[in-house]
Amino acid sequence: MKEEKDNTESDTVEGEVNQMVYKLYYLTDKEIRRIGLPWSADLVDRARRSVSSTIEACRSALSENISINLGGGTHHAFADHGAGYCIFNDCAVAARQLQAEGLVERILIADCDVHHGDNFFG
Repeated sequence: MKEEKDNTESDTVEGEVNQMVYKLYYLTDKEIRRIGLPWSADLVDRARRSVSSTIEACRSALSENISINLGGGTHHAFADHGAGYCIFNDCAVAARQLQAEGLVERILIADCDVHHGDNFFG
């Protein structure tokens, strides 16, 4: 018999991401223009993989003291919508996921881009 999973904070973070992915299939033209990329199922898949890769890079950094994700850095997305060529804010999602797993309490996100990430300074 399969064990039932407790409704943990980690499940909540994953559930929120899944809800955001579901919403991506029903974006309005205005929402698509705000993101700045032509919508496709491949775009949704790439965005999900980017978030997963950033989470794994963070876990690796905790165990190996160094890590990188060349496909991440989508820091212009907000909690409730994509913007500036970014579907999800992978850095923020990864930070919340690691907090939910109890691996970290606080995280410093150093944005070294030429311009600031909208969601980190709002």
